[in-house]
Amino acid sequence: MPTKDHPVWDVYDKYRTARLNVKYYSSRLHRLNIASKTFDITLAITAPSSAISGLFLFEIQFFAQAWKWFGAASAVIAFLKPFLKLGDRIKKHEEYLSGYRSYFLDLDKLKLEISQKRSYNSMMKSRFMDILEKRKVLFESTPDLQENKRLKRRLDAEVRSEYPVDSFYIP
Repeated sequence: MPTKDHPVWDVYDKYRTARLNVKYYSSRLHRLNIASKTFDITLAITAPSSAISGLFLFEIQFFAQAWKWFGAASAVIAFLKPFLKLGDRIKKHEEYLSGYRSYFLDLDKLKLEISQKRSYNSMMKSRFMDILEKRKVLFESTPDLQENKRLKRRLDAEVRSEYPVDSFYIP
């Protein structure tokens, strides 16, 4: 049987896809957390009770004008923040990231077993089907998240360089 058609490639394809999704949701979660923290810090700094608003620097025309623009941006952020639902989006990304990490680790364990035992037997095939079933349960509902295709392409290239075709054992 030619190696490119070997059934073990199903494991390795899912393995690389799981790794891609771990990287993808990690990156998206990181960006959402930065946005959320930036919004929170901006709102805290520009609050009327903030100690920063009373600084003497604002007696200088440049700083006074900049502070007005910063305040306007803060008002826009305060208005938009509830509509953006960053907390809900962060929670959803955390759930998917956790699920994909678990899925990836299960596949990683199977990949290691295939490599160490130098085979892909019926017991391993059964475990692979169990892992796929677990993934199906984890991700019954698809996220209502807009996919960042450019980020996914970049991360896919990273995964393919981390795990090139010749790095996998083919029985």
